[in-house]
Amino acid sequence: MTKKPFVGQSAIANGLLDLIYTDVCGPLSISARGGFSYFITFTDDHSRYGYIYLMRYKSEAFGRFKEYRLEVENQTNRKIKALRSDRGGEYLSGEFIDYLKENEILSQWTPPGTPQLNGVAERRNRTLLGMMPYEIWHGKPASYKYLRVWGSPAYVKRLVGDKLDSRSSLCRFIGYPKETAGYYFYDPAEQKIFVSKDAVFLEKGFSLDSRHDEVLIEESNEEPHRDTTTSFEPHRVPDRYGFVGLTSQLDNDPKTYGEAMSDIDLDKWLEAMKSEMDSMGSNQVWTLVDLPKGARPVGCKWVYKRKLGADGEVTAFKARLVAKGYTQRPGVDFEETYSPVAMAKSIRILLGIAAWYDYEIW
Repeated sequence: MTKKPFVGQSAIANGLLDLIYTDVCGPLSISARGGFSYFITFTDDHSRYGYIYLMRYKSEAFGRFKEYRLEVENQTNRKIKALRSDRGGEYLSGEFIDYLKENEILSQWTPPGTPQLNGVAERRNRTLLGMMPYEIWHGKPASYKYLRVWGSPAYVKRLVGDKLDSRSSLCRFIGYPKETAGYYFYDPAEQKIFVSKDAVFLEKGFSLDSRHDEVLIEESNEEPHRDTTTSFEPHRVPDRYGFVGLTSQLDNDPKTYGEAMSDIDLDKWLEAMKSEMDSMGSNQVWTLVDLPKGARPVGCKWVYKRKLGADGEVTAFKARLVAKGYTQRPGVDFEETYSPVAMAKSIRILLGIAAWYDYEIW
C-alpha cells in the first residue's frame, strides 16, 4: 500500500500571530558554545517572520515557547491564537498542553507521516521568496549595515587608563548580542568574550577555512516507512575544488601602505618595513641632498609579499621600498636610460673576442 498524494494548499493566516508553526531540530553533530545541541523555531504564518532559540535538551521547548510568546505578544499587541507542531514528545507534555489551554491557544498537531502540514516550520531554514518577512513584521525594509562576516578579524577599541597602552586589540567577531547594540568579540590574547560597538572590521580578503563537510540531518518524529521515491546520494564537493580556495588566498598581499596598515598581519608588515629601512641605511643606498632647481623628485612605494614554504604555510613577510620610475617622462625628466645588468648575449660576445685575441679578463 502506498501513501496517498498530498493535494491542496492551506490558506495563509489573516493576521499576525493567528497561527504559529514550530519545530525542533537536533541533536547536531557539533554543539554550539555553551553546550547547545538543539534549536527550536517559531514562525508566524502570516508574515513568515521567525525566531530561533538554542537548547541543550528537547525538554526546554516549553520554556522557550513561553519566552517567545511574551516577547512577540508584547511587541505586536496581539495574542497567539494557534500553535501547530508535529507530535514530538516535547509538545505533548502535560504542562505544555495545560499552558496552551490556560492562555486560550489552540494546539494543532499534524498526523503522523504528514510533515507537509507543518511545512512552514520544516522549511524555516530554507531561502524564502517574495517580500522579506522583516518588512511584513516591522512595516519597513531591513537594513544590512550592521551585518558582518562571522569570524572576521577586527580592531576593537579598548578602555585603557594608561595613555601609553595600546588603544585597540585584534579580536574576532563571533555574533550579535540580543539585549544591547554592538557586537560579540573574542579576544584570543586574553581568552575572553565581550561586547563592543567601537571596532574597525578587516573583512576584505578574509575567508574561513572550511575543512569538514558536515551534513545536517533533521530529527524526524514519524513512523519508519519505506520510501517509494527515487533515492539519491548526498553530494560532497570533490577535494580538488579545495585548491580553488587555496589559490584565491595566495594573492591577498597588501597592494598599498594603507592596506598593510589594516591587514590582519599588521605587526609582521611593520617589522618587515623596519628591516628594509635598516638594510638601506647600513648599505648606504641613498644620500640626502637638496633638490636641484626645476627637478621633479621620483616618488616611492612599498611592495609587500608573503613568502610560502613547500607546505603552503607562510614562512616570511617581505617589504621592499621601490622607486616609481614609471612616473618619469622621457625628454622631460630624463634623456638617456642606463641598465647596470649586461645581457647574456653581450657577455658571450666579449668572452669570444677575448679568447680570439688571447686577452686577459679581470
